[in-house]
Amino acid sequence: MAQYLARMGIPSSFYLLSCHSYYFQRIDSRKRNPELVKLIHALILTGCEIGLHNDAFEYGVKGHEHIKCEIDWLRSKGAKIRGTAAHNNLASYKAENYEVFKERVLFQRKTRLPIGKLSERKLGLTYEGTFTKPKPDLNSNLIEEYISAIPPSVQSKAWMKRYLNENPYHEWLMDYQFWLIGEDEWIISSKHIFKWKVSLEVVIDTIINAPLNTSIVFVLHPDYFQPITIISGYNPKTKSADHEVSKTLKRLIPKRIKRMIKTRNKVQKIHVKITIIGRKIYNLFSFHARGVK
Repeated sequence: MAQYLARMGIPSSFYLLSCHSYYFQRIDSRKRNPELVKLIHALILTGCEIGLHNDAFEYGVKGHEHIKCEIDWLRSKGAKIRGTAAHNNLASYKAENYEVFKERVLFQRKTRLPIGKLSERKLGLTYEGTFTKPKPDLNSNLIEEYISAIPPSVQSKAWMKRYLNENPYHEWLMDYQFWLIGEDEWIISSKHIFKWKVSLEVVIDTIINAPLNTSIVFVLHPDYFQPITIISGYNPKTKSADHEVSKTLKRLIPKRIKRMIKTRNKVQKIHVKITIIGRKIYNLFSFHARGVK
């Protein structure tokens, strides 16, 4: 997807999740997948942004140490980490992973979780990708009621409506969310709208008629497209729906934005070339240094 978006000239961001097998071979051993560095370098060369999919609470009381360690490690491999996107664990931990940052704590409570242990500012982070803020009357009783009311499932209309449209826990700061949960099955949600399993045409019509400066988030998650009929009925041989989305959105981007994207891509291509030349020079000097020894 990163290569395709780069060819289309569409800026993109990818957040790496350390509790997934492509990152750590085993979460308990903390042994990184040997292919991970290749993946990071491939993403860098496409010019996309790389961020960390924050899963702090998966690592217990030392989750904050894990987050800092992985940010430092990713940066050491060339990734310019500027932001995170919290992995949703509210139903499991009664707190959101972004609360590991003191700037993101929704409310104070007694817990063994590492809440408020890190500073985004000190880590050089400039944003958190889940775009939420707490409700004014948020408390622990409200969390209990929220997570016990309906079992969480992306295929549950009641749960998704509660999560996206009627969330008593926090408020979304984006204007629209578009979730693709099956073959041409979209959820559209805003403060005043909730549409369940509508077609791509409805999504496009909503975007076209949205006011200027509307903020939009697309959720295209691989787990929603497993070749198991019971999950989504998605046929893996069917042409990817996000491919059509990207093509359509490309046509909707104003010419002014297209020029900005082209300029950005030129700068990124120059940066990539400089990086490659730098590596060649480094390798050359390293080779001569080994020869001298």
